[in-house]
Amino acid sequence: MVKQTFVIQHWYGAPTYIEAARRNMNEGYNPQEYGTDFNRVGVKKVETALRYLKSWKQQAVERGMEFLYRTLTRPDAHYEIIATPDGYHLGDVVASGMMKDL
Repeated sequence: MVKQTFVIQHWYGAPTYIEAARRNMNEGYNPQEYGTDFNRVGVKKVETALRYLKSWKQQAVERGMEFLYRTLTRPDAHYEIIATPDGYHLGDVVASGMMKDL
């Protein structure tokens, strides 16, 4: 099995990543209300990307860094894992959900 590059988007304060990013641009940076972040990972399976995401969240909580990693630790935070054909351009959403469910 060949490695696949996935983009993991995580955000809070809006129903979609794009909407949270728009609010960030149009209304100014306000981390109490909304925020966005993303990561790229090169793994073989979507399950591995989900394990990474869960691990990042767990490490942030264990180290008391919720203030720094809000997009991973807030109860209203969402995530989407998107497959990319070339590592840059977004393809299909292969997993999504709430961070609190991980």
